[in-house]
Amino acid sequence: MMALPGLGAVLHRSTSKNAEAMARCLADVAARIPQEAPIRVLTGAEEQELMNWEAEAYRQAIGR
Repeated sequence: MMALPGLGAVLHRSTSKNAEAMARCLADVAARIPQEAPIRVLTGAEEQELMNWEAEAYRQAIGR
């Protein structure tokens, strides 16, 4: 996925349906973030916590 400021995002034609759905979800979430909101990168520990989350394991399983 490549973001084009002021235009949207572009996905490669070979992008899977699951990846398209994830991109739509990301766009929906990003659209709700106030412009002045402080945004930061997750720490490694926070990222691991999300990757090991039961809901994430389920999402990956249904995507296979």
